[in-house]
Parts: sequence; structure tokens; C-alpha cells
Amino acid sequence: MSATHASMRTAIHKIVSALIPFDRLEEEHLDFAKQWIASGAEIFRLKAPDQPPIHLVSYFMVIDQHTNQLLLVDHKKAQHWLPPGGHVELNEHPKETVKREAWEELGIEADFLLEDPLFLTVRNTVGTCASHTDVSLWYVLKGNAKASLNYDTAEFQQIRWFKQSEIPFEQSDPNLQRFLDKALKKLVTLNSYDVSASQYELNTEALHPQKEVQKFLEMLPSRKAKILDIGCGPGRDAKIFVEHGLDVIGIDFSSKMVEIARKNVPQGTFQLMDIESLVFLAGTFDGAWANCSLLHIPKKNMPLILKNIWTILKSNGCLYISLKQDRLDELCTPDGRYGGLEKFWSFYEENDLMTLLNESGFKIIDIEIANPTVNYQTHPLIKILAKKQ
Repeated sequence: MSATHASMRTAIHKIVSALIPFDRLEEEHLDFAKQWIASGAEIFRLKAPDQPPIHLVSYFMVIDQHTNQLLLVDHKKAQHWLPPGGHVELNEHPKETVKREAWEELGIEADFLLEDPLFLTVRNTVGTCASHTDVSLWYVLKGNAKASLNYDTAEFQQIRWFKQSEIPFEQSDPNLQRFLDKALKKLVTLNSYDVSASQYELNTEALHPQKEVQKFLEMLPSRKAKILDIGCGPGRDAKIFVEHGLDVIGIDFSSKMVEIARKNVPQGTFQLMDIESLVFLAGTFDGAWANCSLLHIPKKNMPLILKNIWTILKSNGCLYISLKQDRLDELCTPDGRYGGLEKFWSFYEENDLMTLLNESGFKIIDIEIANPTVNYQTHPLIKILAKKQ
């Protein structure tokens, strides 16, 4: 195995390992994929259509955020309405596959809505081609339903934009509904922040968590500490940390927020990254700051998110987390502060959140329930400072 081949295999294993399963079936598919990659078996298709009999595929869902439509292609060989995509070539990164196939199949430049794949499936193929097994990574691209697409007529009978209620699920990939169930909570929230990024910056500019910042600073080993601002938004809190001399990396899944943060805090480092796909090495950070950012994470995913944060913190690393308090569980609802754009929310009670943190390996140092002080704030906040045990 060449060094390039081994390096790409490692990179793909890392991508797969970062995915959080949506349900038991995806958990089984992820376990299979990780074992398959680690086994040394060939993962790239070397000869069409079925050599080796199990190989890697990159799907990509093209979504128009303005019309809430997604693009499917009427695939001649598969005889199904499917997302576009293709087989990953030898030593090709799956993301590069998406770029190549987007151009070859649709004549478009790939504009990623999320940097990393959102979903993984393992499926035996159907249709007129020889049977084989596709291990498919599902990416998401931005699209425009009004644009004219120069699609590959040799491969597709036709292409069509669908609203979710119009999708012919019985004639599509059997995993498509599961993908949408997993994706839509995240995508409606992402769309809300992308569309309202500038207004969000204005609305939250004065809401400095000064007391919490001071407590957090006192827990750090030094004023040269390295911290991760999780869900950094427009960089309001990162700016405070930089002014205190800290080495700050901010991450956000909204490209618009990252763009504003880079402008507001040129001394910081900001990356487009999904909270649910943290890709930092173990023991990288002295502290993690998650101010009103994990409240968009489905509650069933929170234990793994907290464990990932625990992993990337150094010994005795500190964590600040704030979440909305309510007896409600989860809901997707219009946010009247931003023109009714929908967001997905998770809510917690104090004891439930404390239990989650303790079970994830954190010792709680300080906890406060803060009632709303301005009209912008809709719920009390549970504010917790904790240390890695």
C-alpha cells in the first residue's frame, strides 16, 4: 500500500468516525464502515461496475434553501430517483468526488452547505447494473431551483426539484427519508443563521457575558491558554478572549457567521466546522467555551458531543456551557426575532444537564440559573462551569 493510499484511507476513516449516528441503523452502518476501512480491504472502485464488490460512494443532496426544494435525478441504470453522486476514485478524497461529479453530472461548481458529510449508508445496489454494495457518504450542497442545469443526459432520464411532500420515496433510495429526518433540523437552523447573520450580530452585540468570562479566565492555567469557542457566531466572545491574550480558535457551521467573525477578530482563527464533527486532536485545548451554542443539538446526540469536548481538552481543561431552561424537550419553531425563520431547539432542566456533564467526565465547579434580563432573551439560561476529571 502506497503512502498516498494509506494517508487517504486514514483521512476517510477519520471522516466516518466523526459522524454521529441518527438511529440504530446508521450506527450499524458506521460500525461496518469503520471495520471495513480498518481491515485493509480495497475501498475505492477499481473497475466498473462491481470491482471490488464493496466500494465507496459520495452522494450529494442539492438543496435550495430559499424554496425548500431538493434536486433528484432520474437515474437510468438504477431506475430510481436518486441524489446525484458517484464512485470515489482511487486515492480520491470523497469531497473531491463531490466536486468532480457535480461538474460532470450537473455542470455546477460544488458549493458546500456543510463542509463534512452528514450521513452514511451501506446499501446493495438495484437496477440494471451488476450487484454490488455502496458505502455512501451523503454531503449537502447549496442549489438554485431557478437555475438552468446542463445535466448528463447519458446517465439521467431527467432531473427535477422536489418539495419534501412531492418526493417519490417509493422510487428512491430507501435511506432518503432517514437522511431528511436527520438533516432538516440542522439545515433549517443553519439557514436561519446564514440569512440573519448581520441582524444577529447587531441584536447580540451588547449581551456580553462579562461575569462568566471572568470566572472562565480564572480557571485557565495561564493567560496564554488555548481555547475553543464552540459556535462562535460573529466573534463577540472570541474578541474578549483575544483581548485577554488567549490563543482562540472559533468554529461555527454558518459560513456567514465565520465570515463576520474573521472580520471582527482578525487576531483569532475561525473555521467552518459543525459542532457535531469536531476534528481536533485529543488534548488540544485548555478550555472550551460553548455559550448558547449547544442548544441546537438534538438531545440524544449531547452525550457524544460532550464526550468529544472532553477528549479535545487537556487534563483539568475547563468548560463553560449555557443552555435554555424549560420543561419542553425539543422543538422546531419560527423565531419571531428573525422574521419567523425556523430554528431547532433543545431544552434542559438543571438536574438533567448536571447528570449529563458528570457522566461525560466533567466536575461541576459553578452553576447558575439566570432569568431573562432583556426582551431578546426568551428563556432562563442554565450556566455551568466545569472541569475535565
